[in-house]
Amino acid sequence: MDYEYSFLHIQLPLDRLAGQLTEPSREEFAGLFPQILDAYLAHVHQYLPQHKNGGWEVISHDFLRLSQFLVLTLLLRRPQPNMSQSA
Repeated sequence: MDYEYSFLHIQLPLDRLAGQLTEPSREEFAGLFPQILDAYLAHVHQYLPQHKNGGWEVISHDFLRLSQFLVLTLLLRRPQPNMSQSA
């Protein structure tokens, strides 16, 4: 089966996710990570069906903390339509 691939990037401000913590330390950030992950999953469920007409599955992910933001990058794939049947 052939697949097509795409990337989806989601960026959320840490102040929205971490409450009062303006500059969380690594330890504080690690303690907040489950809450942050829940917030991201809500956004993934919102955007994934809308991304390029849907049908995607997540095959890889990466988180990047960039100043006051957390960026989630997803590698997606979906089956390509079978074009060889139109002969």
